[in-house]
Amino acid sequence: MKPKIRIEIFGKANRKLLEEFLSEKYEISESEFDLLIIDELTLKMKMEEVEKIRSGTFHPVLLVAKERVEEEVWGLVDEVIRIPIQKSE
Repeated sequence: MKPKIRIEIFGKANRKLLEEFLSEKYEISESEFDLLIIDELTLKMKMEEVEKIRSGTFHPVLLVAKERVEEEVWGLVDEVIRIPIQKSE
């Protein structure tokens, strides 16, 4: 059984690219998930939902960010990945 990932990325094209990249090794899921991947804009829009997710069972949250994140964000996320991401050679 593949680990489940929920992707909350603004913009259909970006979300679709990420889903295609990850779907070979992970199941993309809206409801049950083992990891939440979210971008800065969506985090701001869904802050209460993320707080609710964080208050229940442990679900790691990976933030996709362009810039340095503010201190208060660390209460909602476990790790940050900076974009643009360079593909390994």
